Amino acid sequence: MCKVGILLYDGCYASSFTGLIDSFQIANAIIEKISPGTSKITCLTISETSKPVSTHTGISIQPDYTFLDTPDIDILYIPACFYSSYHKTDEVFFEWLAKQQNVCNWLTLQYNSGVIMAANCTGTFLLAETGLLNWKAATTTWWLEKEFRHRYPSVRLDIKDMITSDERVICAGALSSYFNLAIKFIEQYSDPKIANLCAKIMLVDVGQASQEPYQTLFAIPEVKDELVSKVLYELQTNFQHNIDLHQLACKYGVSQRTLIRRFKSELDSAPLEYLQNVRLESAKKLLESSSLSLIQIVEQVGYSDVSSFSRLFKRRLGLTPVMYRNRFKQA
Repeated sequence: MCKVGILLYDGCYASSFTGLIDSFQIANAIIEKISPGTSKITCLTISETSKPVSTHTGISIQPDYTFLDTPDIDILYIPACFYSSYHKTDEVFFEWLAKQQNVCNWLTLQYNSGVIMAANCTGTFLLAETGLLNWKAATTTWWLEKEFRHRYPSVRLDIKDMITSDERVICAGALSSYFNLAIKFIEQYSDPKIANLCAKIMLVDVGQASQEPYQTLFAIPEVKDELVSKVLYELQTNFQHNIDLHQLACKYGVSQRTLIRRFKSELDSAPLEYLQNVRLESAKKLLESSSLSLIQIVEQVGYSDVSSFSRLFKRRLGLTPVMYRNRFKQA
């Protein structure tokens, strides 16, 4: 039997832990039908106190145990929280994290006793706050990559991965990846055949192990440097055309080296890398919403060679343009 403890805390996503529990219940039903009497996966909920926990939607959950009376468990899972419920600025969310010292101490105690730690989506921030992720491979929800890297520079973050596992610490990516995490646990603690059947019943694509196809490569950032702001506008409005960085620098009266340095200082990326992201994101939107041929799309986003563009697209997004269109094409 595998015992999974689920940490409950105010503001957590209900689906992030109930989805996991439901997945295990489906697995247990299959196990009972195929092999009656075989050990199953059990779940119990744990909170810092015995008070009911309020999820981010206001659903009240009574925990089974507190930190003081938690029985032996094999896995401790940290669900996600609704990021915006704690902040209007990133600082407020991080202030909330800084107040979770009692929780972090208890998580560390559980890990040191041999428990496997797992977290999903924004729950990975709480796990990282313990220091248990330092120097380990990890992932998190792709749209908070910058915030995670800034706060936890010692973590070996690979935002491409949907699931990472390193020294009894497991992380899952954006919110619904808890389904993939559940399948991983079922495979490990039950039987790969049971896990495969569960995945089929729940429509979980276990073959999709990357967050890359879902990531938004292009965003309009807030910048303080007036030069960088002007260059951003140039890249965003003229990405369909050839852009010469030297000429662009001369247009604004600086050297190419100065332009690159100031751009990197503001955005942590080079101008041409940003331009590439703008073009790829534009191509994604055309693949999703238009019936244009790949040749037409490639030309519209500023490239001329379909083969080289397709290789770049697959390298950055993990799918070919055709595969991407088949998956995300709007009805």
